[in-house]
Amino acid sequence: MAVALGLAFASAGAAGAQDLSEAQTQEVHCVHNALVARRATSLVAQSYLSETTVNGFRGRADGALEAAATGCAQLYEWDDMVRGLGVAIGTMGATGDFLGVQLKAAGVAEATIEKIAGLKPGLSQRDKELLMDGGWGDDRAFMARMRTKLLAAGAPDDEAIILNAVKILETEVIGADFIASFVEVQFS
Repeated sequence: MAVALGLAFASAGAAGAQDLSEAQTQEVHCVHNALVARRATSLVAQSYLSETTVNGFRGRADGALEAAATGCAQLYEWDDMVRGLGVAIGTMGATGDFLGVQLKAAGVAEATIEKIAGLKPGLSQRDKELLMDGGWGDDRAFMARMRTKLLAAGAPDDEAIILNAVKILETEVIGADFIASFVEVQFS
């Protein structure tokens, strides 16, 4: 699953991101790949998705992100700005992976999950802005548009599944923005 969503996530960056070499792509996704290798994606995702810090996820997730980012920063000689972007990209990738696993556990086919992640390019600028700022939860018109798109992609008409699918789109949109910034700062 991480590979399938990772491919959708990798293509989610700016137009210039498609022109990255394999080595540059590996650098962009270094923190995410380190989290996958450390089996810490679930921890980081649950921390990101949690509304409280009481559950203990935040501290453990921060530790996992710190370890991954330190290794990548040393390997690629990142400055603090690039390191921060790498952490953000890793967090979005981990969260997308986690949500994809949740959908799969709920019976959604992997092909459908890939289609969901692939809906990002067809979103309007306004919908992308709502996903970026987190203001989509109470927007009924937005949720109606997303439900229609998600059902057309094959998602079941189930409230929890639709919500997690929209969160996948959120990680795709936010992740693409961070990828574009990373590429601009690091490779331009």
